[in-house]
Amino acid sequence: MKFAYIGILLSVCLCSCLKEQDKDKCSFDYTVTVEVKDKNYFNISDFVGLSPVDEQLPFRMYVRDLSYSLLEQTTGNPITTVSAQPVTHNDQTTSLIFPSFKEGDYILDISGNTIASSRTDIPDSRRILHPNGAEGTDIYVGGDTLSFHPKATNHSVELQRTKGYLMIQLEGVPDSVSQIGLQLQNVYGETDPALNYAVKTSVNKLFTREQSSLTNLSLYAAPTPANEESILKLAFYSSDATRPFMYLPDIVLKIKRNEISSVKINYKPEGGIEIWVYADGGWSQQHNMDLE
Repeated sequence: MKFAYIGILLSVCLCSCLKEQDKDKCSFDYTVTVEVKDKNYFNISDFVGLSPVDEQLPFRMYVRDLSYSLLEQTTGNPITTVSAQPVTHNDQTTSLIFPSFKEGDYILDISGNTIASSRTDIPDSRRILHPNGAEGTDIYVGGDTLSFHPKATNHSVELQRTKGYLMIQLEGVPDSVSQIGLQLQNVYGETDPALNYAVKTSVNKLFTREQSSLTNLSLYAAPTPANEESILKLAFYSSDATRPFMYLPDIVLKIKRNEISSVKINYKPEGGIEIWVYADGGWSQQHNMDLE
């Protein structure tokens, strides 16, 4: 008999809690399952020698840390904000738990592989892709408007990659080249969880022979603005030189989100340099220059 009374009491409480006028008094635990959508680049099969990533690996093999915020939709006020935390488990998805939350609509904003920035003049919902003109990391973002109510306590969100991947292959580079300076002009500088890009910027990176063989260079790069082109500039330095001894001609290309872009630079045995760019499924020669 005691259990019957308890059951009736719980039923009455739950029904009362579910009434529209009393919903602000109710709280429930909500779970958001976070998945990685972009595990492989869209066009990775175009490149011989590159193997697709196993898509059944743990979450942390694609996204090593997460930061997120939950805001009230009506007011925009932050309810929960969590700075970047490492993902340490071996599950293929990860879960965000929001305990004892009231029924209502919330905006969830998630970032992965984030880096700190000193910028404070942009909204918290935006992500800086190349802080201070640096490469940054392989940032992922995701988000959604979530309706928390007793009949929907489980939600899911997918994370998408924000950048593309630029590969530069060099053949026959003379031993006298000790450093290569890269500048990529006219790429996006910011995005939000819905991948709405904004602000144009340039990216700089220096490659040294001590760090690599100077035969394969790479860069995580934000996309080229729509209907525009990016310009790749490369400068070659000799040992102990503070100024480059050679600049290559400007290389025109387009960086696309979650795609690989590639450039080949061949030092010809008879002297000279060929520059090839991969675009739209094929290679095209942009420059064929002689060296004096």
